[in-house]
Amino acid sequence: MDSQKLKTLQQKKDKIDSKIKRIQKQQRAKETELNNRRKILIGSYHLEQTKRSNSIPELLQNMQQFLIKDEDKKLFTEEDMKKLIK
Repeated sequence: MDSQKLKTLQQKKDKIDSKIKRIQKQQRAKETELNNRRKILIGSYHLEQTKRSNSIPELLQNMQQFLIKDEDKKLFTEEDMKKLIK
């Protein structure tokens, strides 16, 4: 095989590899988007259940045990939860 033909094939391969990476990146982004949507819907469901059962203190206690970072724990005060759930 002469070097020009090899160079042409390598360029085609590089373009194909680039397309594959771009499509894989798009697929990962879409899956991340769908997973985030699922998490939001799960959270919405649990908030509605908390509202219906009037179990804000229980939810707050569970969140404080579940969360690790202090900055995250500060997001879940009883006052903030009451505003969120109204």
